[in-house]
Amino acid sequence: MYSLFVASFLLVFGENTPQIATQALEQLYGRTGMLIGSLIPIFAILTSYIGLGLAQLDNMEEYLKMNRKLAWAITVLPPLALYMGGIRDFVEVLGAAGSTGDFMAFIIMPVVLYITYKLRPAFFR
Repeated sequence: MYSLFVASFLLVFGENTPQIATQALEQLYGRTGMLIGSLIPIFAILTSYIGLGLAQLDNMEEYLKMNRKLAWAITVLPPLALYMGGIRDFVEVLGAAGSTGDFMAFIIMPVVLYITYKLRPAFFR
């Protein structure tokens, strides 16, 4: 939906496309245009977040065999804690997510793999 929104602006305004599309809608349709122009990207982003959150919740339930309440808490509480902790800027959220992902991929996972390798039964070696 967001791609259609962007494409329509490029087709209508051509080289004069403003950097912030909602400003153009506001110029054309007033406050109503700004409101509608702001809602389209918000819905596009929110549906993505909701879809990813539900997928994460289902993965924890199905593959990790967690109960639904614990999976929900693990899915919802860390982002909520980041927000309540003062990280409200999108770039800061990306930085926190990247740092956490790097920590998991380059520190936690190698340690877990090493421990798993050392603890596995002899007949698997």
